[in-house]
Amino acid sequence: NGPKTIFWVHAAKQLGYTNGKIALHDVSVVLYGKKGDRRDRIYGDDFEYDPKDGVIRALGLVHIDLQAAAAGSGQGANAAAARPEAPESAKAASASTKVVHVTTSGLVYLQKLGVASTNEPIDFQAGAMTGHATGADYSSDSGLLTLHSAVSMSGMAAGRAVNLTAATAEFDERSQQAFLTHAQYESPDRTAAAEQAT
Repeated sequence: NGPKTIFWVHAAKQLGYTNGKIALHDVSVVLYGKKGDRRDRIYGDDFEYDPKDGVIRALGLVHIDLQAAAAGSGQGANAAAARPEAPESAKAASASTKVVHVTTSGLVYLQKLGVASTNEPIDFQAGAMTGHATGADYSSDSGLLTLHSAVSMSGMAAGRAVNLTAATAEFDERSQQAFLTHAQYESPDRTAAAEQAT
């Protein structure tokens, strides 16, 4: 069975408590992988936390760092549950680990399901690729990021400039692979299209 996904919330300031919800400022939420093999971070200025229903809602711009699971890593979530690094430290550390950076708004995290979701536009960066999409779901248990629609990516891949567009996309943290539907690939010397692509 092993350890379950846990999360850790740190806020610089609690701004208020109304209708059973806590208003928080300068917030960092850390989600630990089910096997303790990664630590994903959600951070931003203002959040609302409903401890009764286990719902954390971002009230403005929010940043997410999705960390790839380390190969052969099996330390339990409790062993990894030391105080998380500040977001700035996480960014500095990302040079040595594979991290997908996401910026969005309107994010809601449901503790009971281990799912974060938004219907708003998102920007993301994975390695040398940057992109945009509309709407996303992220499962902290499976490490799967699903981009709902209007996916576009550009950057460098295999030493060449590329542009990718897709109707939808799923990014699997564990395998570091993206699965695209209705995809089109363009580089200076080739163009390709497929109903499904990896």
